[in-house]
Amino acid sequence: MVEDNPADVELVVRQLQRDGLSFTHRVTTEERDYRAAITDFAPHLILSDFSLPRFDGLSALRIARAEAPAVPFIFVSGTIGEERAIDALKSGASDYVLKENVKRLVPAIRGALRQYEVANARDLAEDLLRRSESRLQDIINTSTDWIWECDTEHRFTFSSASVADILGYAHHSMLGRAASSYVDPRDQTQLEDAFAEMQSTAAKTISTTLRWTHKNGTPRWLERKLVALQGADGKLRGFRGIDRDVTMKKVHESRIGRLNRALRFLSGANSAVVRIRDRHELLREACRLAVQNGGYALATVYVRSDKEPIVCRAVSSRHSEAKRPPTEPLDGAGPVGQAMASGEPVVVKDLEDAKIHIPNREKLLAMGLRSCIALPLAVDHTPIGVVLLHAEEPNVFGDAELALLRQVTGNITFSLQYMDSKESAERLVYFDTLTALANRSLYLQRLDGMIHAAERNDTGLVLLVFDISGLRTINDGLGHHAGDLVLQLVAERMKNAFRDSNCLSHLGGGRYAVASTDAYDASAATTVLRERVDLLFDKPFTIGEQDLRISVTAGLAQFPEDGRDAQALLHHAQTALDHAKEEGEQYLRHRPDMNAAASERLNLTNLLRAAVAERQFLLNYQPKIGLWNQRVSGFEALLRWPGSNVSPGIFVPMLESLGLINDIGMWIMDRALAESAAWAGADGNGDTRVAVNVSALQLKRETFAEEVLQLLAKTGRDPSRLELEVTESMLMRHPQRAAEALGRLRDAGVTIAIDDFGTGHSSLQLLSHLPVDVLKIDRSFVQDLPTNARHRLVVQMTISLAKSLGMSTVAEGVENERQAELLTEMGCDAIQGYLVLRPAPANEISAWLARAAPAGGDSRRSAKA
Repeated sequence: MVEDNPADVELVVRQLQRDGLSFTHRVTTEERDYRAAITDFAPHLILSDFSLPRFDGLSALRIARAEAPAVPFIFVSGTIGEERAIDALKSGASDYVLKENVKRLVPAIRGALRQYEVANARDLAEDLLRRSESRLQDIINTSTDWIWECDTEHRFTFSSASVADILGYAHHSMLGRAASSYVDPRDQTQLEDAFAEMQSTAAKTISTTLRWTHKNGTPRWLERKLVALQGADGKLRGFRGIDRDVTMKKVHESRIGRLNRALRFLSGANSAVVRIRDRHELLREACRLAVQNGGYALATVYVRSDKEPIVCRAVSSRHSEAKRPPTEPLDGAGPVGQAMASGEPVVVKDLEDAKIHIPNREKLLAMGLRSCIALPLAVDHTPIGVVLLHAEEPNVFGDAELALLRQVTGNITFSLQYMDSKESAERLVYFDTLTALANRSLYLQRLDGMIHAAERNDTGLVLLVFDISGLRTINDGLGHHAGDLVLQLVAERMKNAFRDSNCLSHLGGGRYAVASTDAYDASAATTVLRERVDLLFDKPFTIGEQDLRISVTAGLAQFPEDGRDAQALLHHAQTALDHAKEEGEQYLRHRPDMNAAASERLNLTNLLRAAVAERQFLLNYQPKIGLWNQRVSGFEALLRWPGSNVSPGIFVPMLESLGLINDIGMWIMDRALAESAAWAGADGNGDTRVAVNVSALQLKRETFAEEVLQLLAKTGRDPSRLELEVTESMLMRHPQRAAEALGRLRDAGVTIAIDDFGTGHSSLQLLSHLPVDVLKIDRSFVQDLPTNARHRLVVQMTISLAKSLGMSTVAEGVENERQAELLTEMGCDAIQGYLVLRPAPANEISAWLARAAPAGGDSRRSAKA
């Protein structure tokens, strides 16, 4: 109440009480007290006289409208005239009541309060609507999916800006155009069917996957979910949907599908080689299997003969027999003639723009064929024919598929070479074609016979399985033909060293088996086998002009202790071999615990694959603190597998060996950048980064830099917030490739750090040319820093080296104040370790930052407190 007359105050209060109004009031006559009351007392209602000695009612109204605009304001006066009362209402007063008619006051108050409640409810609803619209707009603006609406004629009426990243078009350019303008003609019917189904059924959501055409002409696969939009009258007024780019998923599925079809082709061809004894029938069956199992559109086999070439062909049911193009000559300029001339496969990625002569190109394109491969059939490196396969898509025949097809042609050639011999079928079934030793199937039969003989004669039997070390290096360095020659030479030496070749087998790859056949006890038999195997590799193998020294790793199993049948004995010998490789032993005898370890590893492998697929991992973070300003300079993201009780030191190497590290590595980058987004600047430092460790296998990938940049672009993350940590030894393996990949990332704004510096063997000259920003001093030098003079010298030299090269330094594993003090004295830039904080999940880091921020900059002391 703004009133200077106590009697009038009493008059108003009694009237309010008399009319049953429950209230609390405060009276003021000065402007300063009035302003304070609006803030402190926060009234629901203001009653004011019009005229006061030092303060007037219109001034009180102006102040109320400025500082409490929603609070009802009623004049209660005996001096206000009608004209002035109207002006007061125009200025924002809710009502006016004459003191002579104070009975009207309570009805006026109740009316004003009702208006106040209605206005509040309206303002709240409008605010909620604005918030909802803003939230929806934020979702649309930040979504990487394409959100759209179209009318009943399928013309776009709205499109989110993300369509530019997916199809290359500006979103406004698509408005008014039909969706069919952008869809691949092959999927037009599917698009129309989806709209029709939504229009004719009561389905809430329909999903479909269609091929679209990017602005640059390349195809894109989009997974679409759409709903029908209905007006208040229930009539259809359009459609709304979300499209997600699944092109890469489709590419991978297509590649996997093609490889599976090629594997089925290989399996069927292998069966045919063993089963069929007639040359023409075998070639016809190979063509049929290529089309039916391999999924190729057209398959043709050419084989040179004394008269006319033998030609067999099969065409898929999707293509007309009448439209088949004529055959190619074996000595022509096309893919068939080139394969015959060179003895090497000829791959045509796209028939439309092929650089070589393509016979019948127009007919092939008219059939819908886009790529082909010609694989020679060679006997003793001399081509005798060609397998020609056509596919409907371009760029089909990759390296993996080519490797499988080489096996098919190799088996067909082998079968053709020995087709007239009854023994050839037996050798295909039971003998390895490369080494002429018994394969696994035949060897198991022979090994069972040796076990029965040992049991009858009460003699020992020992099985030794060895594997050639470095065979992959030979294949990569000298070519697979050199690796095959090594395998053949090893087999020849084995036949010379062991009188009975029935005890020998080539199990595949670089793995061989040999069993003791002499009447020794188990101990003596083991010794003899080891000595003979050592002699096999005592002298180098001559491959071309090179002498290769080869070593092996071996596992042994004894009958009956390690197995009473051939399957068990061979399995346990191979298990011992696997453990010998892991433990760095050259020879290792099977132990019962190996089976348990193998079973445990298999179980862990399955669990780990599921964990990767279901993203069961979480990230912990450990902050880095600048020693000069005591502020957070960044965080290191550390991978954890909750609920598994398996340390990263065990499961991370397994992720690498299983080929899963790149998938989970990219997930770590994305998750770390997302979870740490709120921390940037939380400690007063606007450039806080999050560091992610990079595996050697990731860095080795040629596409590593491109994949990281694509992730940053797709998610809209700032590259300057990402730091990649690579170990010193990792850089030294492939310095040229590492420098190129890391240099590209560094140019984009990503920070590069060398982790565990001081434990590798990098040269200063090489280090000076690497794109590196940070050297991380390994914890092994920090732990005993106060007591180990040598380690202090190493750390000091590392810090000086970093400064001379323009790099900053971070010391890992700092656990006490004395270590931090010495590092400060040496000029180290930042520290990381338990002294600051143990690794913690993102939510705990956020809480830690909130507690540490008010400390005025000393995050280390705040963390300890």
